[in-house]
Amino acid sequence: MLKLSGLNNVKVVELKPDNWGQRLGALKANKKRNYAIKPPRKDEKLSELMGIILGDGNISADRENGVYCLKIFFDSNKEVKYAKYVKSVLEDVFKIEPKLRKFKNKNCIYLVIQSKGVVDYLKTQGFFSGDKIRNQLTIPRWIQSNERFLRCCVRGLIDTDGSIYRLTPNWPNLTQIQFKNHNKTLLEDTRVALIKLGFNPSKIHDGNRFVLTRKDEIAKYIKEVGTINKKSPVV
Repeated sequence: MLKLSGLNNVKVVELKPDNWGQRLGALKANKKRNYAIKPPRKDEKLSELMGIILGDGNISADRENGVYCLKIFFDSNKEVKYAKYVKSVLEDVFKIEPKLRKFKNKNCIYLVIQSKGVVDYLKTQGFFSGDKIRNQLTIPRWIQSNERFLRCCVRGLIDTDGSIYRLTPNWPNLTQIQFKNHNKTLLEDTRVALIKLGFNPSKIHDGNRFVLTRKDEIAKYIKEVGTINKKSPVV
């Protein structure tokens, strides 16, 4: 028996946690987001988005609270225009408007879609929630087998986890493209992808990066693959 505010003989049926009301409200709100989606068409935009997610995306699934999220992160000083571009790609692919948010006290903004349907679809593509390195996420096979799709996916990868820069101060007239990632499977598959597209990337250095340095191949990359993320003054 429990004594509450001077009342006796009150029978306790169930004790709720302190945040019970908040969690209940969250569950009700999230229920509206947890509907299935129509699988998007396999095309160039989806292929590029796969590369972007592999680079700077994060997928989380909190089944207990019914919260399912896709987040994509950007530098708030250099990538605001790119974030707007990615927002439009997400809307086109998933038919859901992502929210653009900012981290407090950090030079970081991110797009977020809260949808179980989106997270469930990404799982069918081998994009599991949690740590991307531990899960060894990589380019889906349907993209690897199609040169047109592969080109778009590589653009998404280089635009997020890559960089294009001049070799200053020693060789200011030379430009280099670098891709750096600690996911060994993705690193190797991205290098193989560039070889399939007619490039000659270096061997993998330090276990986490490779580069393109030949002048003619830099020009070929800009022309045939291209870049949307203009964070580098070179492009």
